[in-house]
Amino acid sequence: YVTPEFYQNTYKGSSIPEKELERALRQASRHIDSLTYNRIVGQGFSNLTPFQQEVIQEVVCLQADFEYEN
Repeated sequence: YVTPEFYQNTYKGSSIPEKELERALRQASRHIDSLTYNRIVGQGFSNLTPFQQEVIQEVVCLQADFEYEN
């Protein structure tokens, strides 16, 4: 749900080193997907409102930071 560019430029994240960023975001997306799939993402990410997409992207970035730091 999140590209490295979104993480760095929109979210302004910097705690995850660039060489590990894509993997961290992919893993965080899988964790968030398992939590939200039946309620939100099951509708299809592109079918969500722009606000819902933005919230999911922000949560993925936060999850990636949390997982990397812990």
